[in-house]
Amino acid sequence: MLVELTELIHTLATSDGEQDESDSHPARLYKVYRLATVAEHTKLKALAKEILTDWDAVVACFYHAQLPPTNNEAERALRHAVIARRISELAHQKKV
Repeated sequence: MLVELTELIHTLATSDGEQDESDSHPARLYKVYRLATVAEHTKLKALAKEILTDWDAVVACFYHAQLPPTNNEAERALRHAVIARRISELAHQKKV
């Protein structure tokens, strides 16, 4: 399963953004997660089921090239606010 996921991620990262509905990547990815739902490892099984529950969101980047495959940009945009909140919490704790 890890090999298949690694290959799919590499393919996405190196693609030119041109994907169409006949692309087999989502089907391959779906098959990997379906197999994981019967895995012996409890956490792997739970993760696979959670991903399949949100399947449409997971594969949206395959069908809409303008969508990024990760939320890294959004995470980076929030980073400064999170750091500021943490500093504020620590300052408040020192006062108490």
